[in-house]
Amino acid sequence: MLDAKRFNDQTSLTDYRAEAWRVVESQEHVATSNIVDDLDEQAVLENLLDEVKPKYRVGTENMHYLLKTAFRYPPLKWGSRFGTQLMPSYFYASETPVVALHECAYYRFLFLDHMAELFLDPVRSEFCLFNVLLASDKCLDLLSDDFLAVQKKVTDPASYAYSQAIGEWAYARKDVAMIRFQSARCSEGVNVAVADPRVIRSRKPKEKISWLCLMNENKVSFSSRESDQYFTFGRDDFSRKDVFLRVGD
Repeated sequence: MLDAKRFNDQTSLTDYRAEAWRVVESQEHVATSNIVDDLDEQAVLENLLDEVKPKYRVGTENMHYLLKTAFRYPPLKWGSRFGTQLMPSYFYASETPVVALHECAYYRFLFLDHMAELFLDPVRSEFCLFNVLLASDKCLDLLSDDFLAVQKKVTDPASYAYSQAIGEWAYARKDVAMIRFQSARCSEGVNVAVADPRVIRSRKPKEKISWLCLMNENKVSFSSRESDQYFTFGRDDFSRKDVFLRVGD
């Protein structure tokens, strides 16, 4: 249960303006290119597939697909940090590129753990890191002093119960356009959850950086020729007492 003294109609919302970074897998049209003979056939196939996918959220019509796709699909089995399966999706991003990659690494391990049979060789994949400008005067800042006492429950690495209750409250209140919160996977990281597409002032990514990801059972590494950077994350970064922390099972 949420503390009604903290979460009510008078709860203060603040101004927010900053760039945020998001990581997505670089699938684009690659998934269908291997089953067609030419680009014309691929275009037809992509259009057919698009017709059976969920409709894009109202307000995303003029957005680049990398921005609006986040609002298109409902959360997965366990929901998301602030969204239940019955709620519209949030656009999640991080305030710095490194934190965005840190979050991505966690989900790479999660992906590996759900494989029916473990790959013996490293798994190779490609990702796109991009940034957008966010601006709103309706930001619920969970890092403000008013919410210090509930930080641990908001960022519980193994449960969405409390944070989803906040998300449901924010959705019911209707004027909460975004949420700013501490990352549950990176102790010094800050993330944002955008509920209203209008918060995203960029119509397309301001900058796009390609990253190669190599993953095995205990390590996820990212490298980028464009940025000349390299990052490695270990399974221990997301574990407590040698137990990998995840929501549900």
